[in-house]
Amino acid sequence: MKDILLKLFTESDNQTPDVFRVLAAFAVMVSLWLSVYSAVWLKHPFDMQSFGLGVGSLFAGLGVTLGLKKETLSD
Repeated sequence: MKDILLKLFTESDNQTPDVFRVLAAFAVMVSLWLSVYSAVWLKHPFDMQSFGLGVGSLFAGLGVTLGLKKETLSD
């Protein structure tokens, strides 16, 4: 499990923490949690189209961010 988390949240050297990947995971978890909270606890109707557009935009933005991000230079 530790190896999987290291590969998910570090740069290609598996040593340098990648802040963008950590923030991306946090953003996805928060957006999913807020959707569940809104639908279950606040009893708002769940709109699949708005949810899909929001999650799709989030994933597209994160993909662009991670694709354009430069690797940290190691010493």
